[in-house]
Amino acid sequence: MIVDEKKRIYHVYIASVAEDRCAHCVKLTAGNSSLISKQPVNRLAQGHSQKIAAYLCSLNRFPMKYFPLLLGLFFLSFACTDRSSDEPGTATIANLLPDPFAQDTHSYRPIFYHQRLPENLVGATPTPLGSFGPILQPNLADPITQMLTGSTYWVFEFYHDGAAAIAQRKQGKGIWFQFKTDGTYNGGHWDHWTHSGVWHIQPDGTHNYLVIDSNVDRHDATWDVQGLSADQTEMGWARTNKTGFQKEGRNVQGKLIRLFTAPTKEQFGIVE
Repeated sequence: MIVDEKKRIYHVYIASVAEDRCAHCVKLTAGNSSLISKQPVNRLAQGHSQKIAAYLCSLNRFPMKYFPLLLGLFFLSFACTDRSSDEPGTATIANLLPDPFAQDTHSYRPIFYHQRLPENLVGATPTPLGSFGPILQPNLADPITQMLTGSTYWVFEFYHDGAAAIAQRKQGKGIWFQFKTDGTYNGGHWDHWTHSGVWHIQPDGTHNYLVIDSNVDRHDATWDVQGLSADQTEMGWARTNKTGFQKEGRNVQGKLIRLFTAPTKEQFGIVE
């Protein structure tokens, strides 16, 4: 509220929520019941601001002594508004599915040891477990990109985590990634889809780094892609801390094989 004591004109400005500029200006004179003028409105403030703008326009007089109360009510109502529908990925931790490896008593927790996202969040961002950034369109002429993409699953046949127990390393078998040509990917473990995100190849001299940004931050990683087989059915990955991008710095290597369907434990000779 700005008061011009000489002209006794009250200027009421209500900032637009959608646009960072004045969306509405009403001029009222004290002691005069008539509305002097109203500036043309390009776009009314949204939500609570729009309602208050309409209310002020309906008043013939707006006493200054009520302005602090009105301002306080405005901010209180905005703070108490449920905006969860605008952020579908911000469900609480309580809505997550249990960690399937919760019974493991080792103090060390491999990357894939975590609570699972429910079906309605596994493809969303943000989530209670993380978020991914903008999509970068892959270079489809790049040989590594061509090898990664398509109707294929790249599956860890061997998984080695230098800090993990032998039993934990064995659990890493069956982790898979499905890379899409639009720069997104799905990731999972055996028959479960567990996370999603974006990816791109970052060439660096003789290295080709695969950068993965997941909606489960534990899976954020920069992998050095190496050991490509001539028939393009096998490759090696080595997780590197080169870029400082990933939040979970781990010494992980593995051999991946290409499959055309999601992996099953039976395929890998695992009997439970």
